[in-house]
Amino acid sequence: AKDYLKIDMQNILIVVDDADINFEEFRLKEDSTAAGHRGLKSIETHLNTKNYARLRVGIGREKKELKAYVLDRFTKTEKEKLKEITKKALSFIELYLEKGIKIAANKANVRLKKNVEEKNDT
Repeated sequence: AKDYLKIDMQNILIVVDDADINFEEFRLKEDSTAAGHRGLKSIETHLNTKNYARLRVGIGREKKELKAYVLDRFTKTEKEKLKEITKKALSFIELYLEKGIKIAANKANVRLKKNVEEKNDT
């Protein structure tokens, strides 16, 4: 699609889920590594570069095996938070488009304190 539509790399933002980032957290970066994320590795292969912007949306997996976790259902608490997470992701994308990656990354790359009660919610 990039080649066919003649899209410059600076106009590409990849949005992915990431089990190695805590639920509700985001990471916005450019020119970074895939850090073991198979989807990002595939994108790097097809784009032939690591130099692209990516917004990683944390789905956190605690210490569960990745395949089992990804195929599992969201907890009640997680379901309740999905709408807000989507709104935040969209706000970071809009900020990225309007003000650039540095300003958007300053807002997106914030670590949250984990609530112990939420970890045990099912």
